[in-house]
Amino acid sequence: MQYLRTKVCILGGGPAGTTASLFLSRYGIAHILVDKYHFPRDKVCGESFDGRVYRLLEELSPGAVAALQKEQRLLPTWNYRFASKKVDLSVTFPASDLPRLSIERLQLDHYLWQQAGRSEWATVLSGVSLKATAEETNCIRLQGVGLQIDTDLVINATGAQAVPANDPSLFVFSRTYFEGVSIPREQGLEVKYFYDPLPVCLFMCPLSEGRYNVELAISREDYIRMGQPMDAIWKAILENNHDLRQRFTHARALGKSKGTSLTVQSRINWSAPGVIYTGSSAFTTNPITGLGVGNAMSMGKLAAELIRQYHDHPDFIGEVTRRYHKVARKKYRNILLLNRAVNFIQRHFRLLEPALAWGLRLRLVQQSLLKKDLTKGLIDAAHRHISSTQ
Repeated sequence: MQYLRTKVCILGGGPAGTTASLFLSRYGIAHILVDKYHFPRDKVCGESFDGRVYRLLEELSPGAVAALQKEQRLLPTWNYRFASKKVDLSVTFPASDLPRLSIERLQLDHYLWQQAGRSEWATVLSGVSLKATAEETNCIRLQGVGLQIDTDLVINATGAQAVPANDPSLFVFSRTYFEGVSIPREQGLEVKYFYDPLPVCLFMCPLSEGRYNVELAISREDYIRMGQPMDAIWKAILENNHDLRQRFTHARALGKSKGTSLTVQSRINWSAPGVIYTGSSAFTTNPITGLGVGNAMSMGKLAAELIRQYHDHPDFIGEVTRRYHKVARKKYRNILLLNRAVNFIQRHFRLLEPALAWGLRLRLVQQSLLKKDLTKGLIDAAHRHISSTQ
């Protein structure tokens, strides 16, 4: 049995956990970072991330985005398209705005994990599954096979919360990588909504080297009612949509599809005694928003900043958890409101579609969308809360 003692232990090596680790290392704070998998490891994800990811990658390592792009692991985009039977919205945002970044989660997570592992301040352990066995008088005890860690504070970055199988917000996702997909003139993230054979969302995210991440999302309730695998649903969508079928005429799937289940709106967990929650362990957002990884990385940074600020405080655990709860609740308020609005529209899209189609034809709405990325404005407003509340 190996015994370790630390002030901070991070559980989970995704974007939230590794970002927290990298900032703690920058601040000279020793810590342990643990993940139950070995890297590189895959994760089903939309893989189009908002401008906060660009900002934080550059803050952690200036020139990182350009280097990843040169290695053909990353693709910046400024275009967005949403389409359905009656709605067709295409927006190109100014090149002066921070772009969305398209990169495989396998690549992004492995890059961040490698960066975290290079620090002398981080003890990095992969392939280790830990559980809290008891809350000792002065610490939290985490145990796994042949390992025991006693820590003052846990940063929980272990991913999405478990939800009941009958939760109405639970969706089934299927991801397939393709090459040879016909690329539109303005390449960018595409979201399409279909009714047949069932209400299905299609995400098409362009990746480097001419590849596409093609992802289907369907409510678990509809998926069970359909009674067919996701590959069959995808074939039905192609058969019923001429334009989409034309774009995939010469496309070739790169390997088999991979699936997962995810709630698009979870309960909110900010903290518990001795624990702060980051990323989707704090809350999940609808993949349509593309905000999940940006949320995770910004929460990781926030956790590290508060640990640095209260590192020597007599009530270190209490101050960090209380402060994190207070700041995070305010910092992510707008994002949570946006997510609720997106979920409402998605849930009632067929009823709302005519009104959306009418509204998007208004010149004032078109000009507003072209002048400003409204989602980005909400995110930036929330991002500034941390500096004004610390």
